[in-house]
Amino acid sequence: MTLNLFGSSVSVKAEMMLSLLKIIPMVVLPIGCFFYFNKSNFNSDVDVAALNVSLHSILSNATLIAFWGFIGLESGTTPVETVKNPQTISRALVWGTSLVALIYIAIGVAVMGVIPIDALRKMDAPFVAITQIVVGGHWCSCIYGLSRDP
Repeated sequence: MTLNLFGSSVSVKAEMMLSLLKIIPMVVLPIGCFFYFNKSNFNSDVDVAALNVSLHSILSNATLIAFWGFIGLESGTTPVETVKNPQTISRALVWGTSLVALIYIAIGVAVMGVIPIDALRKMDAPFVAITQIVVGGHWCSCIYGLSRDP
């Protein structure tokens, strides 16, 4: 918010730098996961009835996840007056949303390919778990007994 006081060019540069810092691990990590990928994790038989999840719960969670990606989307159209070519904003919104969807799909496939479904059910932070598996080290002690070995 304070950056906006210095003008749109300063806030755009800061936002670009912060966005790159967020995106880099989300792109690099799924690539690293393919070295530990086990396609048999996708062949496990999951008893859906045993999950004890109601249709209402599934739909409410899916709606929350779907709309979470669009929070702030309307703020991308705010600086139309300061942009030389306003069509750039619509293209950026389409490309940005597509890129985020692709990154989320890659992360989901990577997590499900590296961590067995039984271990994945018990986890609160699977992204931390695949980071521990790919990067290694002892920087996190909450990985539920997973090792770096594929």
